[in-house]
Amino acid sequence: MRIRLEQGLPLIRVVKRAVQGDATEVSHPAARAVLSAGALGGAGLALFSAASSALVCAASLTVLYHLMSRVLGLEIDVDPSALMGNRRSEPTDAAPPN
Repeated sequence: MRIRLEQGLPLIRVVKRAVQGDATEVSHPAARAVLSAGALGGAGLALFSAASSALVCAASLTVLYHLMSRVLGLEIDVDPSALMGNRRSEPTDAAPPN
């Protein structure tokens, strides 16, 4: 079923029909542009929301670290080698001497 822009049928009705599922294909270029802009805008808004949430989470962790270390005086001592494990490999017999 194609929706054609008829005389007296505003563009908003064409878009409404397409969004409600009354059409399998939208043939009017302006309606296609409005629908694709809405889809891209929604995806952009979702991406912006996720990125801003991640930044707020990182900022809150930074504030908690500052409060724990400066205000409460707690020290977090992390040994980097404990996190990485034993990365050194023993020299093999096949390796030439230096």
